Amino acid sequence: MFSCCQEMPSAASQLPRLAYFDFHGRGEPVRLAFAISGRAFEDYRIKMSDWASEKAKAPSGMVPYLLLPDGSYITEMLGCLQYAGRDVLIPEDPLQLAYMHQFMHMAQAVWVPLRQLFACTDAEREAIKADRRAECEPHAERLEKEILRHQGGAGFCVNNTISLADIVLYSAVHTMTDMTDMDFTKKFPAITRVVQAVKNHPAVKQYYAAKQALNF
Repeated sequence: MFSCCQEMPSAASQLPRLAYFDFHGRGEPVRLAFAISGRAFEDYRIKMSDWASEKAKAPSGMVPYLLLPDGSYITEMLGCLQYAGRDVLIPEDPLQLAYMHQFMHMAQAVWVPLRQLFACTDAEREAIKADRRAECEPHAERLEKEILRHQGGAGFCVNNTISLADIVLYSAVHTMTDMTDMDFTKKFPAITRVVQAVKNHPAVKQYYAAKQALNF
């Protein structure tokens, strides 16, 4: 379903190529959207040590971005998600679609306080992560309140089925937990249910099993 590589594939590739760093972050929601939608893609993982040269190749100087088989490209996580998850992870109902976008934008906001941590040394990260955690908590509180208004028995954000909103939230929580040691399980039960629902999705399980087999 997907191929992992750390060398830029040939321009003649017939698969969309996702370029992002070799960690979770803002690229993982797009990887998951491809996996859940059952669409093949090339998972081009950039080493941090190569970023200076790779940045010059990126259409907007940032990642993630998608390079499509016809040579066109899509930048920004939300744009890439719309392409990867089309017809599968996007509700048809206009109201549910609006709620999905609401949750995606709310979840994406948590990355803003975390940006500084990606460029820090381990010692610097330890010194400031409590402050970043304090900045993230109000975002999580707003998300928890809104999810409680919409969450169904299946645990997803909207319409009782998985959507782009769930995988963006899942990745945001993963990043907050990893970067700030923030514990969601007691204070944010609705968010925790979303995370568990995504983890338990059959396509997500299959994706991570394949990654483990490839040592990614």
